Parts: sequence; structure tokens; C-alpha cells
Amino acid sequence: MAEEKLAIESGLIMSQPSKDYEETWLENITNHGIFVLYSVCQNKDCKARCRPVLIPYHLYRQRLVTASTIINYDDGFPPMRCIIDNCNTCRTKGSVYILDSFVNVRRCTNPIPIPLDHGLVTIT
Repeated sequence: MAEEKLAIESGLIMSQPSKDYEETWLENITNHGIFVLYSVCQNKDCKARCRPVLIPYHLYRQRLVTASTIINYDDGFPPMRCIIDNCNTCRTKGSVYILDSFVNVRRCTNPIPIPLDHGLVTIT
């Protein structure tokens, strides 16, 4: 569990994430049961479109394995599998993609830049 957390979160940190992600990651660096991932609301009018998300390890594994939706963009990258959830801010159902790679975050937000410091979500 700790190795998977390290691998995923290191990849996010190496991608020079937003300040809110980095602060959340530092606060949870020793909590091996919680992953700090990133979420993107597909509603472009959402006030908290991009933000870090805390998700328990076992829920992450369970939801990722059962994620039936595979997102495919015509950008030359392979399709991505992500966890889809409801947005707590704009209340749009099924609009939040929870991602474990900033490459995928950029794919979901392109061409809109990732805004900084928009709060934190905890998935339970």
C-alpha cells in the first residue's frame, strides 16, 4: 500500500502540481491509508473545477477496478480509466473525474488551465 501511494503521489508531485495539492500532500504524507489524488469537474462553470481529493486506499482500489467508464480522447494517448463521482460544489451528477496522473488532469481540462487553491474534497 505504501509503495503504491509513493508511486502515484510521486508522479503527481514531479508534475509540479498546484499549491493546494502540494499542501494537502504534505499534510497526508505519512498517512499510508489515504491517497491524495486530483479531481476535475467536467462542468466548465463549476467554481471548484480542479482540486485535490483524499480517498482511502481500499476505496480507491475498489472503485478503480469497478470503474466501467474508460475515457478516450483523440490526443494520441491511450484511453484512461478514472473514478467518476458527483461534484459537491456544482451538484452535477457524474461530472467529477478522480485522477492519479497530471497527464490525465491536463487531458481533462485542455485547453482550460488548472486553477489554483479551490478547496479539498474527501471521498468516503
